[in-house]
Amino acid sequence: MATDLFPWKTKDPITDDELIFICLNNAPCGTDRKQVQRLLRYYQIIFDRPTGPYNIFPLDMRQDNGT
Repeated sequence: MATDLFPWKTKDPITDDELIFICLNNAPCGTDRKQVQRLLRYYQIIFDRPTGPYNIFPLDMRQDNGT
């Protein structure tokens, strides 16, 4: 994401959950391995959930009826 103010590319911001997932995945030293694996599975489930207005509201509740 380059702008006129910063001509070099910067990374897009990530969520706190994504940061925790990356940190747990990269640096599990000094932690309980089973606990880290459980947390990684938990965050992976959260990331795999569909998001957005079309997944939050069912088709029959939307005014456009899916068109």
